Amino acid sequence: MKLISILFTLFSLSIMSYAQSDIPANMPPMKMLPKVGDAPKKIYELPSKLTYSLFDVNGKLVLEATGQFIDCSELDKGVYFIRYDDEVAQIEVE
Repeated sequence: MKLISILFTLFSLSIMSYAQSDIPANMPPMKMLPKVGDAPKKIYELPSKLTYSLFDVNGKLVLEATGQFIDCSELDKGVYFIRYDDEVAQIEVE
């Protein structure tokens, strides 16, 4: 019985060491987020989940999608217009 217990323990340790060394190599790199309060406001929230179009100040279509949140972090600084349902909203990306 002791022999089975020792073999089981060695087998378990072997599996655990393999799992601990293998997982980090396969994981994608993580991006650290800024502390709360340090992040600029780059998310625009719509009243609900709906289809919208985002235009720059020259009227060029920048983005068309469906959702409740618009991530503006990749946009250049400036004024943009969001058209959804029968509404048009103006936002400024800083």
